Amino acid sequence: MRVLFANKKLDRLEYDSTYTGGFSRDVVRSFRKRLDLIRAAQDERDFPHLGAVCYEKLKGDRRGQWSMRLAGRWRLILQYAYDDAGKIVVILDIADYHH
Repeated sequence: MRVLFANKKLDRLEYDSTYTGGFSRDVVRSFRKRLDLIRAAQDERDFPHLGAVCYEKLKGDRRGQWSMRLAGRWRLILQYAYDDAGKIVVILDIADYHH
């Protein structure tokens, strides 16, 4: 799937091996693995079958968004957008939304 980032910090986190964005190495490593899985997927129907990612639809203030587990309580927050070429995964945030 195609991926866009909501901000430059998240984009840099994927490609700059020295940049952590203030997150632990475990969170950064998991973030990069999730991006690999997202890019390799045909569409979002593949995500629930990935097991440990705990892909789930969010509610309340995060309605219309989805999450995937990273490390510990940290989650990758995403939503979907569309353009002429089809669906795009928009990476919104890395959050501990349980806190």
